[in-house]
Amino acid sequence: MRKRKDHRFTLNVVSLVLAGGWLLLVGQTLDPSIDDFERYWQAAVDLRQAGDPYVTRADYFYPPFFVYLMQPFGYLGHQQGQWVWFGLNVLALGGFLALSIRLSRAELPRRFWGVVALGMVVAPPTRLTLQLGQISLVLALAVVGIAALEHRAALLSGLLLALASLVRLNPAFLGIYYLLRRPRSVAWWSIGMGVALVVLSLLVYGPTHYANYLDTIVRRNVDRQGAYPYAAEHNISLFGFWSRMLTLNRHAVPLLDAPLLAYLLTALLSLGVVGLCLWVGRREPGSDGALLGFGVWVCGMMLLLPTNGYYNLVILLLPLLAVVRHLEQHRTPRTPWVRAWLVLATALIWVPPGWTSAHPWLYASLHTGWGLLALTPSFYGVLIFMGLLAVLAQGGASPRAGCGGRESVVGGEERRANIPP
Repeated sequence: MRKRKDHRFTLNVVSLVLAGGWLLLVGQTLDPSIDDFERYWQAAVDLRQAGDPYVTRADYFYPPFFVYLMQPFGYLGHQQGQWVWFGLNVLALGGFLALSIRLSRAELPRRFWGVVALGMVVAPPTRLTLQLGQISLVLALAVVGIAALEHRAALLSGLLLALASLVRLNPAFLGIYYLLRRPRSVAWWSIGMGVALVVLSLLVYGPTHYANYLDTIVRRNVDRQGAYPYAAEHNISLFGFWSRMLTLNRHAVPLLDAPLLAYLLTALLSLGVVGLCLWVGRREPGSDGALLGFGVWVCGMMLLLPTNGYYNLVILLLPLLAVVRHLEQHRTPRTPWVRAWLVLATALIWVPPGWTSAHPWLYASLHTGWGLLALTPSFYGVLIFMGLLAVLAQGGASPRAGCGGRESVVGGEERRANIPP
């Protein structure tokens, strides 16, 4: 046993060293000319110099509150700010990894934490986040923090939810999740904190920035000036999928030009996603089903966001570990199928945008007509994750507490209540 623990420790340390080496290599690939962070930096500079974060970049779509948080970067040069932001992203990655492993309570990731860290670091969504300077790791850390603090400190959990929603809007969808189930105080605290933060920012900066933000995301998209590239293959959302398939765009040759049909299919499937989330969220989860149900809502949040980038898929580490925990706790005839679907979903998530560039024929074939169905495998990975989590969450859900407030937790196909240890 001692020897096995020594081998495990050695494996974890070696994996951690390799992960650190990979991060150094990614840091060496930072390029100021290919950098999404430049948008945040430019907005901070514009706020400091011109008093308006939307004066320069027509493709800057973030709410004003995010610019207020990024103000210190306006005093740095672009390349300096890029390196500082890279360091903050690495710290967010470490916190996200540690908190996800702890929150999942899965035994295998706890034993092989170094291997999990290496896998997460080399995963394409993580690499692209770090290279492009995206905010997905920071938001992923906030979302995991919301789940970790929901019972221990509802006020802090609500504050994180409010901050995340003011930065990217789509985490507000999780507020509905907390309105449907306990602790509902998270939702009420998030609403109160969100209103307070907006009022405070209005008192300091006035309403002009919010008016300019609405003008940016509404008028410029309607006029198609600086509009977000919804049909680009990095957009992993329902709206992005149908925009590629059924609207004229500069990123692919659609099956046909039918924008109304694209909007209709997006709306119908979005209602289906919301319905599935509500179905899972309205049932009181047991100890095994809570994190699985939360994962369903996280997947729904990404599918519903029209601008969900591939790099946001880093958050799927938490649902993945939740499924691993479920497999450790439940051995049923369907366990091999759960494992197979989990492996398939993870493999699809690992296919990055631009994978078809390896061969001209492949690129042309999958950017045209029916070939577009196979262009974004990660889209199907998110769908599989959501379906798998929903099925397992229902297996780990429990009915409302009855007489005396006692609950029985049903896990998989076996009833776990009143079973002696």
